[in-house]
Amino acid sequence: MPFPIIDVTDWPWNRDEQMGSKAKLWVLDQTSQRWLFKERRHDHGEDWAEKIAAETATILGLPHARIELATREGRPGIITKDFLASRAAVQLLHGNELLVQADATYPAQGPNFKTTQHTVDKALAVLRQDFISLGVFPDRPAGITTPPEEFVGYLMLDALVGNTDRHHENWAIIVSQSPHAGANEAELAPLYDTASCLGRECTDADRSRRLSGQPSAPTFESYWRKMPSRWYRDPGDRKHLHPVAAFKLASQHYPAAARIWLDRVPRLTDEVIDGLIASVPAERMTEPSRLFARKLLQYSIEQTKGA
Repeated sequence: MPFPIIDVTDWPWNRDEQMGSKAKLWVLDQTSQRWLFKERRHDHGEDWAEKIAAETATILGLPHARIELATREGRPGIITKDFLASRAAVQLLHGNELLVQADATYPAQGPNFKTTQHTVDKALAVLRQDFISLGVFPDRPAGITTPPEEFVGYLMLDALVGNTDRHHENWAIIVSQSPHAGANEAELAPLYDTASCLGRECTDADRSRRLSGQPSAPTFESYWRKMPSRWYRDPGDRKHLHPVAAFKLASQHYPAAARIWLDRVPRLTDEVIDGLIASVPAERMTEPSRLFARKLLQYSIEQTKGA
């Protein structure tokens, strides 16, 4: 069955969302549940890419914000369910805010794509703090018991789907005020903002050229090799890590957790991948983008398993 496209034109406006570069606003469904509507920019495929990434996370047993294809006043996009709505007195503390708490010299307001202090090691270190735990999630694999171990899975998903936008505002913890001693308690937030993946920014002409196999054409492999993760290995480095390299680096710190997550990758069979891609309605995803996304997932699976 194709993924539904939900028309939220009549859903009441709640407030605008200032964070990020895309047009976003919060709307309320018939039960007053809050959802964030994110409009698709131009012909970029953020809508289908984020939906496929979310469904992939579900298959792997990774917590992810719920994503649905949507339209508002004829404008295509997605809606994502507010995962803070059912909680009282909580706030989202983004990666940059968490990192600056641990290191006052961290450039919290630095550009998302060029903050070279945004390293995998720093993220894992701050997530090891005692006040951060894991939330309730029934599909979490046995053996994953700490936030850094779960974060290794987040980085594996990014490697599989080729996410090029896990900058320091695209991961977070959920902080609540403890009723005792005024202490903070927190848990790792689910995955969110995984729209910059699966080659969604390419044109169909570029996708077709890269998949053509013609000697003079740019190759799929050259595209894949240049994908940035927005993570750096060391502060001051000039180049981002590749998403697979970021996962590999995290795996060196938590090899047992990496093996647990990798053991779930065989769930992504060719049949499952084809089913995910075929579920995107025709008006949202072109044939070249389907072929490219399929190739990227299959190729990334093989490269990640060997990381």
